[in-house]
Amino acid sequence: MAKTSPKRGTTVWQIGNAGAVDQVFRVSKGDVSAVEVKKFPVGGGGEILFINARMVTATTPTNPGDSGGPLFDKRGYQVAVTESGRNDADLVNQFVDITEVRDFLKEKKITIKELGDAATELKDPKGKTPPKVEPKKDDPEAAAAERLRSAMLFARGDENRETYVAKLKEVVTKWPNTAAGKEAKKRLDALK
Repeated sequence: MAKTSPKRGTTVWQIGNAGAVDQVFRVSKGDVSAVEVKKFPVGGGGEILFINARMVTATTPTNPGDSGGPLFDKRGYQVAVTESGRNDADLVNQFVDITEVRDFLKEKKITIKELGDAATELKDPKGKTPPKVEPKKDDPEAAAAERLRSAMLFARGDENRETYVAKLKEVVTKWPNTAAGKEAKKRLDALK
C-alpha cells in the first residue's frame, strides 16, 4: 500500500470485473486527474449512503457494481480502492484514496505488515543493487552504506525524486568521508 495519495497525472491500473460476466477479470489503465475531498451520494442494496472522503478521480474505466477493487500505480503500490462505475461519465471514475484506507485501518486497530524499504529489492537506473550491510554499533561506514541502500530504493521515477535527493543529502551530510557518502555525493552531482 502506498503511504501517500497519488499525484495528478500518475498512470494507474484498476483490477476489476467487467460486470456482465462473473468469471472475467480485467486490468484497465488510466491516469489520475484529481485527488480531493468529495461529498456525494451512492446507492447500493436499496439504500443511499453519503460519502465524505478524500477521493481519487481517474480515467480508469470501471462499471457500476465494480466497487472494492484495487487501483495500483506503476510501482505496484495500491493507491486507492474502486468506489464504483458511473453510467453518465465513462472516464470520470471515483476511487477512495489510500490515505482514507489507512485511516480506516488505524481506526479499527488493524495493523498490516509494511513491505517498504526492507522488503523491496529495486535496482538503481544503472542496474546495480547496492549490497545490504547490517550496521554495526558505532560503525559509520556500515550505517552510511545502509542509508545509501535505502536511498537507492527511490532512484527511479519522478514521483520519487524528492525523497531520493533528500536521502542522498542525508548520507552526504552525516557521513561525508565514508565510501557511501562519496557515492551519494556523486549521485547528487549527476542529478544536477
